[in-house]
Amino acid sequence: MKRSGTPTFLRFCQSILDVLKDSGGSATPSEVIDLVVENLNLTENELEKRTESGLFYIKNQIYWARFRLLKLGYLDLSRKGVWSLTDKGFRAKFHESDAEKIRDLDHKTELLDILKGLPPDGFDRICQRLLRESGFMQVTVTRRSANGDIDGHGVLQVNPFVSFNVLFQCKRGNITISTAHIREFRGSIMGRADRGVILTTGFFSTEAINEARQYGVPPIEIVDGEKLVEIFEQLRLGLKSKQIYIIDQKFFEDFRTPENKG
Repeated sequence: MKRSGTPTFLRFCQSILDVLKDSGGSATPSEVIDLVVENLNLTENELEKRTESGLFYIKNQIYWARFRLLKLGYLDLSRKGVWSLTDKGFRAKFHESDAEKIRDLDHKTELLDILKGLPPDGFDRICQRLLRESGFMQVTVTRRSANGDIDGHGVLQVNPFVSFNVLFQCKRGNITISTAHIREFRGSIMGRADRGVILTTGFFSTEAINEARQYGVPPIEIVDGEKLVEIFEQLRLGLKSKQIYIIDQKFFEDFRTPENKG
């Protein structure tokens, strides 16, 4: 997000709402992206542009727009990854004034940018800390170099009688985790752990989300950039809260009318 001016992803917000309204209120991410691109008549150069990490720039911006619409209450995200409108989203039209509300969410973008900018070793260690703060024990980072199949392991004690051995993987950057990656990671943990966890500052494709939830195979817990930020907020890890005030208009109503002394 830019520190001044209008964030570039805002241009996609209204188009996302329009596409979902025309689609009956819901659509898959790929359907939304294709229709937004079509409706906005984007140039070939815009479509071919990529971020430094190799992700298509337009797709990345559309995901950021969806993230902000979700936080503002215009969208809901089903468990299967379908993008859907809330009642507010059906009724409302996105206004540029909402940019001010979006700025209140700037710490989320800043936190993700910080996490993406960490060296591989630093991101592994901060994920280690996050898992410890979330109740995992014996959390160990298993390597300190370039990304491999397994980045660490730990034990999740569910209750005094039940615990799970967990292997985790940490992926930073503006990346989209694919189905193939989920399958490869699951293959890496077979016979070595009860379940796996993938933490990323990026996204999971709809197909990858469904693959992670397959029955009859070791489960893979997935934590995307949005959920990662939420966990940092819940734990107040690396974040300091501040108090704000809003006017309670009802409190002043009695003072706006003359007192009845009769």
